[in-house]
Amino acid sequence: MWAMTALSLSFVALRLYTRIRIVHFFGAEDYLYISTGVLLVAFTASIQVAVHYGLGTSFWTLSVDDTSNAILWTYIANTFAVTGNAMAKLSLGAFLLRVVPLRAQRVALWLLIVVTAATSIALVIMLWNQTTPVKASWDVLRTPGTWNIQIKPMGVGLGGTATLRQCW
Repeated sequence: MWAMTALSLSFVALRLYTRIRIVHFFGAEDYLYISTGVLLVAFTASIQVAVHYGLGTSFWTLSVDDTSNAILWTYIANTFAVTGNAMAKLSLGAFLLRVVPLRAQRVALWLLIVVTAATSIALVIMLWNQTTPVKASWDVLRTPGTWNIQIKPMGVGLGGTATLRQCW
């Protein structure tokens, strides 16, 4: 994952070099693109911590503490992943807003930007509020709780709308 993160960050650096040195323009989409890179690093670091606690190995061989910590860090990583994915799409949307000429296209882009941001924010909120108490989500064996939200439909919906936006 660190190799892919480094590769992705090299593309971010190349884009920024092009925008600053060649195009001589640095816009809102570039700030969003940089934040996407930062969130990718945070995601990869969170997964690294989860692996330290045992993510990727059989949970049956882990201690209860390690199991809980591995799940917690995957929740943290998913927060960065969902947010970073949204930021990448918002960066593209901001760029397209600058180049599309027709009002109808701009309205459609704004609609897609709002839907992307709203669904991503909702998914992160749902991720952290699936259970009462919240800790029951990742500390299932020691913290009794009630599952309030089924997050899978929202996650599938976010993926489906991403596919529709890419096709459009």
